[in-house]
Amino acid sequence: AMTEQNEQKAQEMYVELQLLTQHVKQLRQQQELLEQQIMEMAAATQSLDEFGKAGEGAEMFVPLSSGVFAKAKIIDTKNFLMNVGAGTCVVKDAASAKKLMEQQLEESRKLSEKMAMQVERFSRKAVQLQRQLQSLLPAE
Repeated sequence: AMTEQNEQKAQEMYVELQLLTQHVKQLRQQQELLEQQIMEMAAATQSLDEFGKAGEGAEMFVPLSSGVFAKAKIIDTKNFLMNVGAGTCVVKDAASAKKLMEQQLEESRKLSEKMAMQVERFSRKAVQLQRQLQSLLPAE
């Protein structure tokens, strides 16, 4: 039979395991969202290059909202209005805009790697906990 002390320990481990599993799940979801943002940022950087090649007077479809596009004529390929956070937009030239986008992309990639390492670490800890928990439980 299991001692009261072991039973207490097993319960604590079980709770910790549940929390770890939940944490890993949340991290994975955040990482998926981040990966999606990274793909969008990479596409936006590419669009910036193509936009510059299009030249003034060219016609293109520009997004108004998710899935809604309007046909527009380009009158300026040199300057871009960029959201720099906290509801603030600034005008940047193409080179500055691209540099900023690439920096954001790099930061996001680093964050994604960090998250992947955390997922790995917490997953290993969960496996360890599971083994310890099984060793505490009486054999069937």
